[in-house]
Amino acid sequence: MKEIEILFNLKETAVEAKTKILNSKPLDSEVFREVKTASVKDDYYYSEKFDDLNVDKNGRLLASFRLREKDGKNIITYKHDHFDGNGVWQYSDEHETSFSDYGVLKLILEKLHFKPLVTIHNVKTILKNDLYEIVLEQVEGLGSFIEIEYDGKSNLSHSEAIEVKGEMIALIAHLGISVGEELNAGKPELMLKSNGLI
Repeated sequence: MKEIEILFNLKETAVEAKTKILNSKPLDSEVFREVKTASVKDDYYYSEKFDDLNVDKNGRLLASFRLREKDGKNIITYKHDHFDGNGVWQYSDEHETSFSDYGVLKLILEKLHFKPLVTIHNVKTILKNDLYEIVLEQVEGLGSFIEIEYDGKSNLSHSEAIEVKGEMIALIAHLGISVGEELNAGKPELMLKSNGLI
């Protein structure tokens, strides 16, 4: 499945941004509704055996492997990122499923030569409509972010994925939320850079 999302630093409070989102008139889809607020812990891993999970020579993560704890559920995820010719992230191929025993899976990963890379603690306020999920995030040690993820058709072609990303950038402008430049990195990479590890 293609994961198509955009991530920005949030330059206003989450309450201000949420008010704008909930009071916005839609472009081509239904209005947004608040779904929930959740605390999330993400443990990212690198590998002694698989180079694509390791930071590359330019300090970038081109793929990621994560265990997530959210709402009493455990989810394992592998993502492989796609970039354009200028190194700008376009979308990810994402594969995930749930699992039951966090401790056992961590032990299995250790035996398979996976090592902890970084842990992200995050409080997410999630809003949705029929096409998009908007997440207002407070990331411990990093700050405030807004992420918009496409939640529509799952089997998009490459060109359709690029078109959807452009529509999401138009949506953030339409909502009038104050943001920084689009971040061309995920939170694990941002955390590693913030801590001087890459």
